[in-house]
Amino acid sequence: MGTLAGSLLRNQELDPLKKVLYLVGGGLGLILLGLIWHLHFPIMKFLWSSSFISLTSGMALISLAIFYLVIDVWQIKKWSYFFVVVGLNSITIYLATKFIDFPRIFTLLFAGIIDTIPTPFQPAFTAAGGLVIVWLLLYFLYRKKLFFKV
Repeated sequence: MGTLAGSLLRNQELDPLKKVLYLVGGGLGLILLGLIWHLHFPIMKFLWSSSFISLTSGMALISLAIFYLVIDVWQIKKWSYFFVVVGLNSITIYLATKFIDFPRIFTLLFAGIIDTIPTPFQPAFTAAGGLVIVWLLLYFLYRKKLFFKV
């Protein structure tokens, strides 16, 4: 799906709004296909069932269409800086999270603050804190223009 969507977006002959319509139409079609297929073959992430792939591919195409419309067509970009920093070193952070427990680091650094949060909300606060630490690491790499690629 990613290759097809990329080919569509790179097509210079198509009007940008037509690209959005094709992405949304394809996304809705895949979601509908996944839901219908679910009646015979359940949507199961664990098995990566074909109904799951169809459903999530449709959701991804619609998300891509929205981001393409807002960022590339309407040129509303300032809000996306957070994602630019993450996207330029996505492989780095993917691998780093396999070896570094960022939420645990946040817990070690801010245990006193975490204790003041109501108990049911502590895991979400810790996860958000881990995300902040991850983003700060990526921001450091971004500022130093260090981009790791495969």
